Amino acid sequence: METNLKEIKFGQGLKIKVRKYQLVGESMDKHNAERFCTIISRNTGIPAAPYFSNGNWNTIITEYRLYIKKRSFQIDELLIKVESLEETFLFGLSDIHTRNSIIQLYKRALLTQVLKKTDLWTILGMPSIFYEKDPFLKSDFIKKFNVSDIQGFRRFEIADQYIEGKGLTFAINVSTAFFTSLTVDDYHKGYVDRFNQLAGRQKEQKGTLMYDGPNGRSKCYFKQYRSDMTLSTTGEMIVGSQKYASLYEYYKVVAPNYDIKPGDKVACVSFPNMKEKQVLVPANKLILRVMNDALDRKMSQHDKIEPGERTKLINKFWNKLGNMPFGSNFAPVATGCFNPGPEQCGIIPLSPLTFGDHRKLQPPVEMKDYAYKKHYGNRKNYLQNFGCFYVPETMQREIHFVYPKHIDEHLADFFAKECCAMIEKLTKVKIEPIVQSYDLYDLMTSELVSSYEPGMVVFAFDDFDSLTYFNIRFELKDWQLKRLTTHELKRSHKGYKDYKEGYARNGDRGLRNWEGFVEQNVLDIIQQMGCLPYMIQPKLNYDMQLVIDISAKSKFLGLSLFMFGKTMQIPIYGENIKAKTDSKSEEIARPFLERYLKELINQNKEVIQRHKLNSMLILRDGKDCGEEFKAIQSVIEWFKKLGVFAEDFKYDFIEYHKSTLKQIKIWEKNGPNHVNCLEGSYLLLDRDTGILNTTGAGTLHQGTASPLLIRKKYMECDLVKVLEDIFSTSQLNFSSPRVSQRLTYPAKRTDEQLKDKMAQEILRF
Repeated sequence: METNLKEIKFGQGLKIKVRKYQLVGESMDKHNAERFCTIISRNTGIPAAPYFSNGNWNTIITEYRLYIKKRSFQIDELLIKVESLEETFLFGLSDIHTRNSIIQLYKRALLTQVLKKTDLWTILGMPSIFYEKDPFLKSDFIKKFNVSDIQGFRRFEIADQYIEGKGLTFAINVSTAFFTSLTVDDYHKGYVDRFNQLAGRQKEQKGTLMYDGPNGRSKCYFKQYRSDMTLSTTGEMIVGSQKYASLYEYYKVVAPNYDIKPGDKVACVSFPNMKEKQVLVPANKLILRVMNDALDRKMSQHDKIEPGERTKLINKFWNKLGNMPFGSNFAPVATGCFNPGPEQCGIIPLSPLTFGDHRKLQPPVEMKDYAYKKHYGNRKNYLQNFGCFYVPETMQREIHFVYPKHIDEHLADFFAKECCAMIEKLTKVKIEPIVQSYDLYDLMTSELVSSYEPGMVVFAFDDFDSLTYFNIRFELKDWQLKRLTTHELKRSHKGYKDYKEGYARNGDRGLRNWEGFVEQNVLDIIQQMGCLPYMIQPKLNYDMQLVIDISAKSKFLGLSLFMFGKTMQIPIYGENIKAKTDSKSEEIARPFLERYLKELINQNKEVIQRHKLNSMLILRDGKDCGEEFKAIQSVIEWFKKLGVFAEDFKYDFIEYHKSTLKQIKIWEKNGPNHVNCLEGSYLLLDRDTGILNTTGAGTLHQGTASPLLIRKKYMECDLVKVLEDIFSTSQLNFSSPRVSQRLTYPAKRTDEQLKDKMAQEILRF
């Protein structure tokens, strides 16, 4: 196994002599101290890091030969004075009290050298992310605009990582960022629709911009283009205690060399973490950050970088910095990247899977990519040949299929019959389709609610209004619901029709695409009807898996309980999705977490007691905050007293990071080539932290696997056994059996429901 981690020489023995400075003027917390050091490093070229001393963060350090000569700095509205303590101190990486300061100092030294030695550029507020000077990709994938307005830039993100027994390392993650070559002003002079499309404003999104301001590039969000206003006609404005006749005069006073003209149009934007909700800036200094979902498929593939190409780009990055990438006063880096030993890494084997008729698919004998590919392909074959592992006896025998009236009756009937035939093949249950058409979707939902008992409905709708998707769910909240757009349906059927009539240019692709479309919908339908396509054998290390997650912007809280004890034939799943009404952001207030967790366990206590479930793996998505663990402890003790949990009930708390630390990657070297690791590959960074690839060479056909970061907290447990359960439940990809799933089954379900809730909230607002 290889990594993208570059080791600093001297390992655990790394030491550095530092000079301390006292910050005078304002009491600093950790966040402000880190921000202050970032500003000092950028403005002076001298790397500085915060140091916690005497119970506060009002001390910073530099390498002892690097003096901060400036004695005061203006940070926003604060004037911070810097006083040298003269005496020097020797800090060692092996000392836990000084370790973090050394790591921060080395990181800022690296960021400073990147700006000095390379032509890479960065965005204010994101000092660890750099972009290549010139785009490697230009494209105009929508020809009707006749303009090449999308540019792809290579993006390099730096992350530090301390590895137990090895020392300090740094990871470089390579990705692609897309920006427009046209400005907001250009788009609003003739291409407004194009701007709205790329900004996602047709989906009620704000639009993320990059502002090329007098002090550097910064991130902001689009509010409004002011075609009626120029820099010289904005009217009087007050900034701080100073008054200016116009925005043009303001720029000429504070940034006389800034390239602007009085007649330049302005736009309203908002900046992250600024008190002012709207700020006027020159519209010709704003370009749009284009997200992948606004790109066509061909262009978006450029973000999927293979391990081999990724390795070349990382080596190129380090080569620009030379052997002393932190500066001459710091330690050099080792040759190559970190290769973990066998005690630090491994591969979790795939579990046997059981399908219908008790047919068992054994895991591959050889841990090779071709064997894994064959195994994942066999999952679909076993499902088609032997059917579902579990079908409830009470499974419904009718499914409603509803379509707008403009959908051809033959197509409506054909799709319904195709779905029901496949469901019957997988479940051995005869299903009758009830096909209905409607003029207005809200009248259709009303008819279903008033005329039928809640059941399963496949609801086709025109995707003209993004609210429709969520309104259908709201009106049919007691139904099992599969939604699909008429555009998807007609597009898939057209390829099939062309194939059947002999007009297809791509062989049988139209037939395969249609069969895949039907299968995709059927797999979702049967899950909602209570079926399990297959199941892992043997059982997990923990009887239960609890996932705790919050939505984007912390609006909703999700709790999921996956129960699969030793005596259970099938797993049982419970969940609680609640509005997050406290004022905290990432943190879940203790009273709310206790209340909702008690509700969830009470709903499932009969299952817990009947099957004597006696252990729980708790996965907190992201970083646990505040008193969350105390809330969990309190709830578990509560249920021990009630007799729901045994006195020796075992539980372990894990931070489960889906999106944090994506910078670290692992892969294998196959001869001269670098390739993805197999699914289940892991690396232990220390006794408490590991990274796990739940996707890999067996099913990942493009790009590099993105690992999960797993960190145990509070309790002593076997981290490898934790990784085993996480990997095993990630194999339950019932919606696409041939592909390994990145998230565990309960985490994916919760994530989807929170996104659905959040989207409803955004659209409602």
